[in-house]
Amino acid sequence: MVAVGGGRALLMQVAHPSVAAGVASFSDYRTDPWNRLLRTTETMYQLAFGTPEQSARQAAMLARMHARVTGVNDLGQAYSATEPELLLWVWATLTDTSLAVYERVFAELSSADREQFYQEQIPLAEACGVPRSVIPDEHRSFVEYVERVMQTDLVITDPARDVLAATMTPPIVAPVRQAMGSLTAAATTALLPPTLRHAYDLEWNPQVERRAAQMFTLARIGHRLPERVRLLPAQAQLRSNRPIRVPKVRGRSPGAKILERHAPAKDRGQQNGGA
Repeated sequence: MVAVGGGRALLMQVAHPSVAAGVASFSDYRTDPWNRLLRTTETMYQLAFGTPEQSARQAAMLARMHARVTGVNDLGQAYSATEPELLLWVWATLTDTSLAVYERVFAELSSADREQFYQEQIPLAEACGVPRSVIPDEHRSFVEYVERVMQTDLVITDPARDVLAATMTPPIVAPVRQAMGSLTAAATTALLPPTLRHAYDLEWNPQVERRAAQMFTLARIGHRLPERVRLLPAQAQLRSNRPIRVPKVRGRSPGAKILERHAPAKDRGQQNGGA
């Protein structure tokens, strides 16, 4: 999910102005999103699959981290990372993205299977600090909640655009980064809800659609690897005492070029170092 759907989850999260403000002020999401996403994934693994001691330790650590994240977002609104609506939205993007990736890569799930998956995610939401009273009771209500937030609460701010630029390049060696970057960017674009795709000014055309299909095919092929191989990253994260890190991508990225192509002329001059 991280390689294929990570960009979608990140961009949905930071489309909320208060989440984006917290990202800008208290984390390196906007400049190094992949390592931040790996740390988030590690937390989810520990909460969901760790020992009771590991899960409790991660939940307490997460609560302490959220308690210090407060401020004012780009719209002038005060926020705190402990607000139930923000905690719910971040968890919702991960849950919604997991379903979106599975159905795009493999096959559409039945309503019963979607409901079962959703119900299995609720304890994880509670472990992340989301009050049970604000979590939709069933998947249908969850879908309505996600649609409502996208229609009423999301605004693309400058921190969100920074995350977009950094997200579009995967943290892999330079010789294959450009090729994989175009596939990753296309998959992210394909998976985003159309309203957010438009809000981020992302192009959607037959070429992008073909590249996204290639990325989804690679994901299907990767799933054919033996289970012990596919589970190695998760097992390593559970056993490790320190976060797994990948090299930070430096230089111009496909995401940065996308932003530059759509920015007004005066903004392009500023992005390129102009006055």
